[in-house]
Amino acid sequence: RMRGTVSRDKYRSDIMTSKPAAEYGTRLVKQMVKLMKATCYIGNRKVIEKHDYDIAKKVMIDTIPQRIEDVIKCLHTNCLTINDTLRTKDIAAKTKYTVGTISHVLADLDILGIVTKTGKQNIYEWTLSKYIRDLIIKAEIYT
Repeated sequence: RMRGTVSRDKYRSDIMTSKPAAEYGTRLVKQMVKLMKATCYIGNRKVIEKHDYDIAKKVMIDTIPQRIEDVIKCLHTNCLTINDTLRTKDIAAKTKYTVGTISHVLADLDILGIVTKTGKQNIYEWTLSKYIRDLIIKAEIYT
């Protein structure tokens, strides 16, 4: 999902030009398994070890657009529970992006089911969705 796309009109960013698409991980998983097997082969080992997984994890994180990864990491670090939230302007301050940029990134992540939004009238608070939060913890992405 973190590599998903939301296509928007280049003149009016509030208009989506196509249905949002979240990438399914099957192709990427196959490539990461090949990478882990290759690191085993290079290391003259027959069993995939944690080090091989850590390399694949790093490669996987590096394929996520930087702004998106910065926002997700910010929310993961600062919202330790599903009930913890950050306002848009606080995310912008912590990630060093403009509020406008963060607003667009968060809107796309919301559409893709990566974050959850609360609030009204352009004063929103955000947290990671339960699904994404659980995946990050289970895959030990930021540990």
